[in-house]
Amino acid sequence: MPAKNHLTLEQKEKLQKALKREENGEIRERILILLLLNDSKTQQEIAEFVGCSKNKVCYWCVHGDPEKLESLKDKRMSGNHQKATEQYIEILLETIEKEPQQLGYDFGRWSAQRLATYLEKKRYSDKKRFIDFLDRSNSRNFYEVLKIFHQEIIIEWIEAGNNREDFVDKGAKIVIILDNANFHKKTEYIEKIKTEMPNIHLEYLPEYSPDYNLIELVWHSAKEYYFAS
Repeated sequence: MPAKNHLTLEQKEKLQKALKREENGEIRERILILLLLNDSKTQQEIAEFVGCSKNKVCYWCVHGDPEKLESLKDKRMSGNHQKATEQYIEILLETIEKEPQQLGYDFGRWSAQRLATYLEKKRYSDKKRFIDFLDRSNSRNFYEVLKIFHQEIIIEWIEAGNNREDFVDKGAKIVIILDNANFHKKTEYIEKIKTEMPNIHLEYLPEYSPDYNLIELVWHSAKEYYFAS
């Protein structure tokens, strides 16, 4: 639960004034996220109230600085944003030279919408980042998230021009480091992961070693901040 009233009075007033004066709708949304967080709303509650994704709320809760309203702007706002960069155009030209079936699709020809959808996925996968949130920490949800991650890796493998059937033997071998939460170790799901996702290897931190787990350091600092305020 966020610490209620963690903003100073000056910070809160500054954000409230900016919320009234700011013309850009995206900036107003980000200001509102910070104000709602200050009111002890959870990220899920904020997402539902504002009408955006939880990922977006999470990002601006971390990167939004109430002292620097410039932090609420992204790079696209600093000038004209050209979506069709040289890299984008290069990927586009490479894509239209291939048949859709080569990339794992069932349809026979590209359309503008299909190309746009594919290129958007390609652009995101280039970030080499995977984020998901669990509604509840249990073995089933853990397994489902790994399935999604595994499928993303396979799609990336195919899009690089490789054959799907070669993935197990020649594809990436991924090591995922986990803490010792019970839902990470349930035998039923561990066996399913080994069978269905042989390229994923689970490794566990030593027991009673929170100093090896970076998130534990974050929680420690968060608790200190919460109780200090």
